[in-house]
Amino acid sequence: MSESKLICTADKSSNSGRDVIPLDTVLSVQIAADHRADGDGETLFCFEVNTSTKVRNHLFGVTATLERRMWMQKILENFTVAFPSRVATGYTRFGWCYLKVTTASEIFHVTYLTDLCPGEV
Repeated sequence: MSESKLICTADKSSNSGRDVIPLDTVLSVQIAADHRADGDGETLFCFEVNTSTKVRNHLFGVTATLERRMWMQKILENFTVAFPSRVATGYTRFGWCYLKVTTASEIFHVTYLTDLCPGEV
């Protein structure tokens, strides 16, 4: 995640092409509900990154839930350090939200919202 870009490859050997996701296009990050198996039969724990680019959904899989949390934490920390580490390491979904100042107001403020994993607080 150098230079505010998430650079990734489709396999461990890095022989395939690289994908580059500019982090300023990320709209949300969330844990994917299903588990998948890779070509070697390993269980993958997935998370999804939604962006404002042409390819909107990017699914990533790692071999451990701790590694998934670490990747999701690093992506969140790219946007803000306002959340305490217990929130940044244990959330299920993070995304942008627009909030009205008052019910009669025309002014909206951009903010971040996050859901905590059950039992993480």
